[in-house]
Amino acid sequence: MLSLTAKRRGKPRAPVRTSAQVVAGHAKYAGEVLQVSETGLLLALPTDLSPGTRLVATFELPGFGAQRVVAEVRWAKKTEQSRLGCQFVSVTPQSVLNLLNFVKKTKQSYSQVQLGLAMNKPLAALAPLLRELKLEQLPAQQLKEHVKRAVSDLSIAA
Repeated sequence: MLSLTAKRRGKPRAPVRTSAQVVAGHAKYAGEVLQVSETGLLLALPTDLSPGTRLVATFELPGFGAQRVVAEVRWAKKTEQSRLGCQFVSVTPQSVLNLLNFVKKTKQSYSQVQLGLAMNKPLAALAPLLRELKLEQLPAQQLKEHVKRAVSDLSIAA
């Protein structure tokens, strides 16, 4: 396992919606991964976990298989579910490579969608990319807003 440290939002973050199994202490939770980067992830859980809590998250990274990471909760926000910003503490080199490749692939796909939208291409012409990104059900205005936000998150932020 490789230990990682990173600045908050120092790496591109890719949107993803995939189920996760999370273990924190002796408790197990079913949750969802909402974003990933090479240094952390955003989780949605049905319970609150305090900053500083260590957890193990296992999730399927689309196109890259199952990933298992040890992370620490850096911040928590209560909405319908708790949203937890987590920084990796321990992750295998293969998982780091998978995460990097996923973020790169996602960035390319979102950039292509953004370009297509800017050129006023019909949504039907973007259908394969929208399916890949699981965006085919979004109305046009929501799609534009989501893509703009995702491209921003996929850019390196200081």
